[in-house]
Amino acid sequence: MTDTHDHHPRDAPIRERENEGADADPGADGGDQAGSRGQRRAPAFDVPHAFPHPAPPQNGHIRIAWGPSWGRAPSIRIRDLTCECLPTSYELCAGGGLLHIRRTQRRPQGTRISESPWVRTAEGLALWIALLEGRAR
Repeated sequence: MTDTHDHHPRDAPIRERENEGADADPGADGGDQAGSRGQRRAPAFDVPHAFPHPAPPQNGHIRIAWGPSWGRAPSIRIRDLTCECLPTSYELCAGGGLLHIRRTQRRPQGTRISESPWVRTAEGLALWIALLEGRAR
């Protein structure tokens, strides 16, 4: 049967792998061994979270001048974020041609949102990477 629909390129290898093992005995390839053909396995991730966790702060890390969030631009786009499973999460935000980092702290007393200074893109990306690597907090 011919499929006339367009597919995303990533779909082709999946169909090929499904067809490769169609005639083989399911247990004949030795089970979970790496490199066996026609076998479907879950992708391997370094952490079981959807987004990265920032590294713990290093000695001598940069202190970010956090201030209140006051809506400087009419529209903000979140470009990247950290996992929200921790009490403090971060978002890299873009608005008005500038970047800033939004910090959300969830505590028993309530949620507190603060922002880093708004800076040009190159400086904002460098600060974001430093935060993720533990060189800034």
